[in-house]
Amino acid sequence: MSFLPSTKVATTCHMGRYDKLRDAYDALEKWVHDHGFERNGLHWEVYLTDPEVQPDPRLQQTIVIMPYRIPT
Repeated sequence: MSFLPSTKVATTCHMGRYDKLRDAYDALEKWVHDHGFERNGLHWEVYLTDPEVQPDPRLQQTIVIMPYRIPT
């Protein structure tokens, strides 16, 4: 079992190919910056679609989670 620290996070659901995940990260980084926040720790991904079960990359879904903090 593992645990994550309590923190504020920005999330988005990326639909499509894994090689386009950078677009999701760019959008989250822009949102964090535009709201005056700062990234806080490492991001992570949750894969909602198994590529072996859903081979069409247009239908694959990945949640991207980016921790942030309010600067002091």
